[in-house]
Amino acid sequence: MARIPLVDLATVVSRQRLSAGRSLPSGAVVLATRGRRLLKLNAIGTRIWELAADAMPVSDIVARICEEFDVSPDRATRDVTAFVEDLARNGILEVGN
Repeated sequence: MARIPLVDLATVVSRQRLSAGRSLPSGAVVLATRGRRLLKLNAIGTRIWELAADAMPVSDIVARICEEFDVSPDRATRDVTAFVEDLARNGILEVGN
């Protein structure tokens, strides 16, 4: 499994240039370049993947998730950072400072 840096609010997230995906009415399906498998994303996961099309700090993603979905900042921070780490390990997102 790929080693990724610790993800926090200052971490900048972007789509891995070799990742591919498709938005669907119920979410999205993305290809994990590591492991060569498809991942189905729910509505919030899809939104995170969409926001990562342009390099964006995790703090901005958390703010957008809080605005667009009924979720507290603490919960959004925990869930977004864990989700970004998982997508980075699967080769879908790139993380950096």
